[in-house]
Formats: sequence, structure tokens, C-alpha cells
Amino acid sequence: MRLFLGSFARVNNLEETQRNFPMLRARWTPQENIHLTYLFLGDTYEPNTIIKKLQDIQYPKKTVPLLGLGTFGKPPHILYTKAEDKALHQLHKEITTRLDVTSDKTFIPHITLARIKRVENLSAFRKIVDSYKKKVLGEMEIALQLIESTLTPEGAKYEILYNFETV
Repeated sequence: MRLFLGSFARVNNLEETQRNFPMLRARWTPQENIHLTYLFLGDTYEPNTIIKKLQDIQYPKKTVPLLGLGTFGKPPHILYTKAEDKALHQLHKEITTRLDVTSDKTFIPHITLARIKRVENLSAFRKIVDSYKKKVLGEMEIALQLIESTLTPEGAKYEILYNFETV
């Protein structure tokens, strides 16, 4: 089982955002798959082990705005929107502590919108990304879910295996 811990999110006007990037050759994330990953677990854990270790985890029930756009890679290979809130960092830290996981990567709360294959006009692309700097693109309710990811020729299919409720 390919597993991760995450929260699903809603991006408003995703189709409009896609239309604003005609210079991209990319695979866009379908709305039903838009999510933030707190921790990718892969095939290394059994669901019951994760559930037991995180059963009583606490986090604030709140909604976080999805603000602006950013990219990973040079040349860019990921287009994302930012979900920035201290509570996301705290939840990530609590998860990694309870699961005894260390990473050499810094946790950057983001939601992947597109996996870029090629950018045909990089300067135009950067201008459009910059124009989104202060735009609210959607929102995400902080939640913690254990999610199974199944890779298919049509793309990833996600199934929520467990919702970690907080008080």
C-alpha cells in the first residue's frame, strides 16, 4: 500500500488558472486530488501502525487560505500554491516525532497544482506566477487523514483510509 498523511483542499477557478498558463506543457492535478502532504509514507508502513501511533493527535480545527503560486526546480518542474500557517508546521512536527521519522528536507506546506514537463516561454511564465503573488486561490481545512494512493495510467487515485479526529 502506497500511503501518505494529508489534507484535501479546494482550489477556486482551477480551470481559469490552467488557461492563464498556455506556455506550460504540464499534467494538472484534478480538483478531487488537490491535497497537502504532511508526510509521504510509501510502502513502508502498515495502516494500523500509523493509526495507533497518531490516534490521539491534536491539531486546531481551522481553515487556511491557499495564497499565491510558487515553483520547485530549475527549470521549474512543480507549480504549487502555498498553504502557510504555523499550525501546519506544528502538525508536521508532531507527526514526524510520533512516527520517529527524520528528513533532510524542510517541510514547505504546499499544494501541487501541476507537474511541469516543459515551459515554452519562461519569462512569460514567471510574470504570470508573480501576478498571483497576493491572490487567494482557495482554502484548506486543517485535517489529518491517512490516504492510500494507487497509481493508474490515468493518474493517481486516492482513498481515505482513516480520519484522525481532534477535539
